[in-house]
Amino acid sequence: MSDPPHPPRTAKLAALEQARLALAANPDSVELQVAVARALDELGRERDALRQYTDVLRHDPAHVGALTAVAVILKRGGNRRLARETLALVVRTRPDHPTAHTNYAAVLYEDGDLEAARAHYEEALRLAPDDRLAHRGLALALCRLGDEEAARSHARPAGTFLTQWSHRATAAPISVLLIGSARGNNIPIEVIINDRVLHKATAVAEFLDTEEALPPVDVILNCVGDADGGERALRAIARFLEGRSERVINRPEQVLATGRAHNAVRLAALPGVVTPRVQQFPRAVLEAPDAAERLAGAGFGWPLLLRAPGFHTGDHFMKIDEPTELGPAVATMPPGDVLALQFLDARLADGLFRKYRVMMVGGRLYPLHLAISARWKVHYFTADMETSPEYRKEESVFLADMPAALGPSVMRSLERIHDALGLDYGGIDFAIDPQGQVVVWEANASMGAFPPKPDPMWRYRVPACKRVHAATVQLVVGSMRE
Repeated sequence: MSDPPHPPRTAKLAALEQARLALAANPDSVELQVAVARALDELGRERDALRQYTDVLRHDPAHVGALTAVAVILKRGGNRRLARETLALVVRTRPDHPTAHTNYAAVLYEDGDLEAARAHYEEALRLAPDDRLAHRGLALALCRLGDEEAARSHARPAGTFLTQWSHRATAAPISVLLIGSARGNNIPIEVIINDRVLHKATAVAEFLDTEEALPPVDVILNCVGDADGGERALRAIARFLEGRSERVINRPEQVLATGRAHNAVRLAALPGVVTPRVQQFPRAVLEAPDAAERLAGAGFGWPLLLRAPGFHTGDHFMKIDEPTELGPAVATMPPGDVLALQFLDARLADGLFRKYRVMMVGGRLYPLHLAISARWKVHYFTADMETSPEYRKEESVFLADMPAALGPSVMRSLERIHDALGLDYGGIDFAIDPQGQVVVWEANASMGAFPPKPDPMWRYRVPACKRVHAATVQLVVGSMRE
């Protein structure tokens, strides 16, 4: 015998029935059609909701609410590009509608198109000066753009930065508060945490209000994963958590200890582990005439790597082969300090670069992917996996049986790294050198577990990704039940 529906679901079923009865009495009402579609979506019946919204758009192709809801469903299903195009269509169709600009600005902000997001938030406020969502979004965009004074001026009229999301679970959901940073450097957790299992509330580290009443939550998840770019946000979260009794996943103190320079020292002390030398320099030092001498005095030779703290996926990350290239390279970096990294050539006999990614979730290690490339800067999306069946076969062996593929010595080294970091959720990007040592490129909480493209070529990667996602959800669920 099945359990009775959770009361909120019972209320949603009643709302759907009420909307359907009202629509039957007035079948030409567009707003009642929207109400039925919204109720279907709340119940997790996205396909039925999309069909209903399509009916709405047949009657009113410029209906802002229907177009926006369709975009939300598309985005939730992973089709960000089509969701963004749909919201852009809303703006073009209804340029006089403030909510259209606010919704479009939100997806632009999430995609990192900050100046465009700022422009649309500002247009929304021109049309509706008291729009709290537009004030909040503009404050976040300005904060990420580095204009903190302007951000604070919009934070006051925004009111709260705490957002609660509805859930579509069939049973009582687990409530989780996700705290991220307006400046980025967050775990891309949205690909895993979904509203079928968890009831989400979100907060922003830069605008945390210790006096604001929080909704009851079972667990707090710190989503700021990069210690180099998110130090201020992590310290703000640590202050916010003082004296709180909720279970915390990825405590900020643990994440703060995973900066590249700190990791380079402490992980290199582990048996079987190699790390490149890493040191953070003020930009002025690397722009000075004696920069090459200063680097040599700190133990760096040529070639070396430069990268801007807090950036990932290869952004502002370059290889410098000789001193004459240093000045022009630094000039391309964003303002602020610069990281210098020793270049370690971990190629094996076949001359290829390999970067393994293993996720750490709830005390266990999970293989996620292996990227193989002839180029030194290895990221999965720029590696040669798509063009090489041999590389994909090697990756499939790793994903199917990581201990057998890597061997006991490498597995012991990975376990030592896991124990040293002490993270509830995180990842390790590494190579294996000719001596069988683990060469750590990066190890922190900021790594995502993105599902592969929906192409038969990548079917072998799906089980590994699903295991990481399931373990992450269980990490949250299990932490609540302890």
